[in-house]
Amino acid sequence: LGASSITMQMVKNVLLSREKTLSRKLQELFLTWYLEQNLSKERILEIYFNAIEFGPYLYGIGKAARHYFGKPAKDLTPREAAWFSSILPNPKRRYIHFCKGAPDEKWEKYIDRIVRRNHERGRLTDEEFAVAMQDRLVFDRAEALPEKDCIALITRLTELAPPAIPGAVLPTGAG
Repeated sequence: LGASSITMQMVKNVLLSREKTLSRKLQELFLTWYLEQNLSKERILEIYFNAIEFGPYLYGIGKAARHYFGKPAKDLTPREAAWFSSILPNPKRRYIHFCKGAPDEKWEKYIDRIVRRNHERGRLTDEEFAVAMQDRLVFDRAEALPEKDCIALITRLTELAPPAIPGAVLPTGAG
């Protein structure tokens, strides 16, 4: 039910409104088919990465790479790239690691698994894999709020989003 391709996600995030109607769903299906016929998978992925959210008010991989690591996206290490993979599909909740200055050990092990999978699939050389497994993430804290304020922001943003209930009316002052 919730599964969709990268192309569908790109169409939802870049081309269509958030309304939940049959008309919008049909548009999504047509646009997905059309784009897959006319754009390479690499181009679709590039558009997707340049549009999606990677944290509160962080849209696009370029802005996110500068925010989290203080560098352009093209300079990300394999481990830093794995970080971005690890925080989707819920980057606001995962931002807590940035607030605290570093991922906890459990999250580092999760990133290890992503790096290992990339090596197994031939996307990393043995040397790149060895370096990535030795590294630990170091966030650039130049744009960071103080930890307490950062955690308060994440709490507010993740608790404010009520589950979507068709026809529900929010109380005055909510949302």
